[in-house]
Amino acid sequence: MFIANSESTKRLAEGRGLSPVRTILIGVADRYFGVVRGKNRDAELTRVAAGRVVSVTWGRLVRRKGPPWFRAPCVTSALWRAVRLIGVGPDQDEILRVAREAGVSDSLWLAGSVDDPRLLDLLGTADIFVMPNIAVSGNVEGFGIVAIEAAASGLPVVASRLEGIPDAISDGKNGCLVTPEDSAAYVSALRGS
Repeated sequence: MFIANSESTKRLAEGRGLSPVRTILIGVADRYFGVVRGKNRDAELTRVAAGRVVSVTWGRLVRRKGPPWFRAPCVTSALWRAVRLIGVGPDQDEILRVAREAGVSDSLWLAGSVDDPRLLDLLGTADIFVMPNIAVSGNVEGFGIVAIEAAASGLPVVASRLEGIPDAISDGKNGCLVTPEDSAAYVSALRGS
């Protein structure tokens, strides 16, 4: 027997001839349920945000996670004036370039790699979690654990309806799923959050 972490991963495994495949979804650590707004605050993010809405995402900064796409089409909206990215990865320079070319470098904050206590404080400071994944051939999102970690911490979640993410986020229940790379859908979902 083979174990998959989402129905999407199960379909991929079965498509490659593995059988039988059973799906066992992933849970989150208790610490995410203990995040308290007002108590868990990150001083640096509070200062950098300067009273603006803070949308946050975290994980490896790679193409399939969507940060360069997400910055480019949405930069004209005031809603995106406080996007914060937590993580490191090969697309960091591309994210910085897009923000620079759009003239919004001051609204983008790359926190880099952070430890668990700091991540919890960043979640306590943020207003919304965004997971703007895009399809990349040969590189899929198996589940989307960061989305359920954010939801467990009390953040509204807006994520792409893609690959394994719908196994982590149930549209209308613990977040909102939107069509990948659809700027208007993202803006509408975030305004409604």
